Amino acid sequence: GSRRRRGSVAAVAAAAAADVTVVALGIDRTIEGEAHDRTNTTLPGSQLELLQQAMAAGASKVVVVLANGGPLAVDWVKRNCPTVLEAFLGGQSAGTALADVLLGDYSPSGALPFTMYPEAFVEQNAMTDFRMRPADGTTGRTYRFYEGSVLWPFGFGLSYTTFGFAWAGGEAAVNATTNSLLPTATTPGVELSLRVTNTGGVGSAKVVLFFVARVDGGDAATRIDGDAPTRIGDGDDAPPRKTLVAIEKIFLEPNASTTISVTSGAGTELGYCA
Repeated sequence: GSRRRRGSVAAVAAAAAADVTVVALGIDRTIEGEAHDRTNTTLPGSQLELLQQAMAAGASKVVVVLANGGPLAVDWVKRNCPTVLEAFLGGQSAGTALADVLLGDYSPSGALPFTMYPEAFVEQNAMTDFRMRPADGTTGRTYRFYEGSVLWPFGFGLSYTTFGFAWAGGEAAVNATTNSLLPTATTPGVELSLRVTNTGGVGSAKVVLFFVARVDGGDAATRIDGDAPTRIGDGDDAPPRKTLVAIEKIFLEPNASTTISVTSGAGTELGYCA
């Protein structure tokens, strides 16, 4: 109604005049919940339009805060907003926690518990089709089977510092800060140690995720290089691209290091998501 339009105009004007603009977008229990499924994953209502109007009016240094239970397809946000904070559905202290993160008093350290798919995902996969593996023209679901581009992958998470990674024995972890699954040693059934170092200037926690992926007779084509390994079989016979086998959350002060040990399984290749 007219009241909502006046509110939008005032919000856009305030954003254009502000040094920093925080825009909260998302969904609540009126949009999704038990026995109340969504038919798409885009932002409802005129939320995206409000953000676009604010940025078109000259708002600079825009921070988008997402409040949601399930994944959101925010393709435009990903392309146009350099800072996005996933807040999920917080409790009574959510506002205080957000302020601590946005003001730099706390370094975020979470890892996405699901894949953030693009808008095209629901065009290729019916929301009521819960098959995990690709079949009949679908792309598959979850980080284990999904074949396609993502906005942010399962396990993604940034902080206000940087971390360095290296396997014991000196093998450098190339691109370790890009949240990609990396090539690693493939000796089956042995303990491998990963050394993690806080290479930045802020103390922060870090969630390190360890995955395994199937190796077919040592064929180099199945090695993990940031993309999916070669798939062996289709439909119900298709093995996962990768499977989460261990999670370690650590806290490191600047320049501090720690070592995490995990054990690889026979016939698998162990990698980590940093």
